[in-house]
Amino acid sequence: MTTLSADEVIAAQRAAVDASQVSSRHKLAKYAAREFSVAGEELYAVGHIFGGDRVSGVSPHGHGSDEIVAVSLLLRIAGQLIGASESLFREGHAYAAAALIRQMVEIEYLAWAFQTR
Repeated sequence: MTTLSADEVIAAQRAAVDASQVSSRHKLAKYAAREFSVAGEELYAVGHIFGGDRVSGVSPHGHGSDEIVAVSLLLRIAGQLIGASESLFREGHAYAAAALIRQMVEIEYLAWAFQTR
């Protein structure tokens, strides 16, 4: 584990409250939320149409590829979590926002589980 010097800690504290950096982080979060959501919606369409799951009868919901649809769901959930946490941070509800950010770890785990399957 890397230990930060006192100067590095002070610099990080200043960066955390610097108005221009806070604004940039909010803009990035809004952008990421939008792009994850759009990618998830587009991937859902691809997963519903393409793939052999529907033809072979293994998709209980009639998707072409249940795996692609599942990844699309992860992207859409991630987009909502990011967007909601940005709103909560902006409104001063840091604890609630952090709780949503922690849910991103679950999204990451599920994505890893899909990849290693």
